[in-house]
Amino acid sequence: MSELVSGDPCWVYIDDNTTYEKGVVTQLDAKAATVKLQSGSTINVHRNLVLKANKEKQDGVADNTFLRELNEATILHNVGVRYAQDDGGCYTTTGHILIAVNPFRELKIYDDSQVHNASRNHGRACIAARRIHVEAGARRGIRTQRPLCPFTDQAISGPPHWI
Repeated sequence: MSELVSGDPCWVYIDDNTTYEKGVVTQLDAKAATVKLQSGSTINVHRNLVLKANKEKQDGVADNTFLRELNEATILHNVGVRYAQDDGGCYTTTGHILIAVNPFRELKIYDDSQVHNASRNHGRACIAARRIHVEAGARRGIRTQRPLCPFTDQAISGPPHWI
């Protein structure tokens, strides 16, 4: 992560209801920052409430570890962008950690042909193509845990045809 300087895009923690709002650093010193928010207002805040933002071309990456700036605000933003993008956007990874957001709707990635492909290839094709699928993630988890600790129980839930 690079040092925050005047002119950088940033995320500012506003409060528990708004959490973070995007803006641009206009002035910076050792303890305080002045930020022009996208909403148009300018605020003065303690410097530790300002986090560096990523360039827009990084929005929506499938794996958060590919973000140049990795902090609470950039992870929340990236997960939100992915969720709004497409059918598989409710899944984002951070390395081997799967972040799932309940879409509250049916997803095409769960039709019979998609689940069959993930099951037939033991999840390898989906992960290799960075197409995240919970079936592939579950199988990867089982494969990596068995050699390390063969007596560990794992609970994987889903439709009956997953098992």
